[in-house]
Amino acid sequence: MNYGESRILLLLEKFNNGTATREELAELDVWYDSFDQESKLTEELSADQSNAVRDRMLGKINRGLPKESPKKKGVRKRRILGLIGIGLATLLLLILFLFKAPEVLNIYSKRIDANPGKNTAHLILSDGSVIDLEKAKIGPLYRQANLLIVKDSTGQISYHLGKSSLGNISLGDNSLEVPSGGQYRVVLSDGTKVWMNAKSKFSYPTAFLGNNRLVTLLGEAYFEVAKNKKRPFIVHTPQQEIKVLGTHFNVNAYDDEKIQRTTLLEGSVQITTNDKLPKMVIIKPGQQAQQDEQMIQIRSVNTDAAAGWKDGVFVFDHTDIHDLMRQLARWYNVQIIYKERLKPRNFSGEIQRDYTLLEVLRILELGNIHFKIENATNAGNQKRLIIE
Repeated sequence: MNYGESRILLLLEKFNNGTATREELAELDVWYDSFDQESKLTEELSADQSNAVRDRMLGKINRGLPKESPKKKGVRKRRILGLIGIGLATLLLLILFLFKAPEVLNIYSKRIDANPGKNTAHLILSDGSVIDLEKAKIGPLYRQANLLIVKDSTGQISYHLGKSSLGNISLGDNSLEVPSGGQYRVVLSDGTKVWMNAKSKFSYPTAFLGNNRLVTLLGEAYFEVAKNKKRPFIVHTPQQEIKVLGTHFNVNAYDDEKIQRTTLLEGSVQITTNDKLPKMVIIKPGQQAQQDEQMIQIRSVNTDAAAGWKDGVFVFDHTDIHDLMRQLARWYNVQIIYKERLKPRNFSGEIQRDYTLLEVLRILELGNIHFKIENATNAGNQKRLIIE
């Protein structure tokens, strides 16, 4: 963001807080009057769209916002949502829109909403017993002669081994199952850190024996692998075997995605496909291996778009609307229903994952998405998000 854009954001914040001086209000008013001449902001808009955004964006400047202080869950100053395909104009519109005049709040408060996901998962031990990690108390979860599993207050479990477990004593495999509307983190016995996204299953040994560190993933996870040159870390997915020595990478291997994506942020990754005629590729930081039923390709990508979820942010980078909706479905535990076939469209920008579903959808409405949310009608207690 350049100086001019940062200046406008500062003026808008001062305007909303009631701290803008007469000179700053005049500067903001001048910017508003010049909106139509800002080709960078309007080049992707039709005349009607430009006028609509202009009217909605700063329509309250000259008459002032209501004095009543609305709920301000809206704008996060860290990495506020960027652009939904139409540049800074949408960002500025979003800032004013999410400050929510009371009449807007009243309209949306009457609509059905869905809360964002939370730290919830089930830990399945080697003996088949199940621990509900959301309900489990902070502290030791499980003790065995050579093993201690601990839950902390941040939504994480960690494995700690006794000295005698470093030999050839097998302690069995565990699984971490994260439902839709959930996320969780685990620190494995070798120190590897794993972030689990919604609707994912991760299986791993409580202690790594032999020459490899083998784990299995269905869904999405971000890995920070502890370095060990003598023991490669290998992730098995339905389509790939991902082999590393010590690195940071994200794997998206959901069964409802046509493409498996492995994105490297640091280190080096070797990927072998599970085809009848296996193919092997090596990717470098900033690259993503994309595999469908026919081939595997390597592309340079925005790594934030692949791994931003672990930091609490949806990052969209020319993301297809159907891909975006699948992400929302998993995080908000809703069923997506399309009333009609949508025209192809892509979205770019950032949205905090602690927004409610309505807050996210209000943003997407700026991209001409129309929707309604209905209460659950299925056994899974999933609300229905209908895209019209």
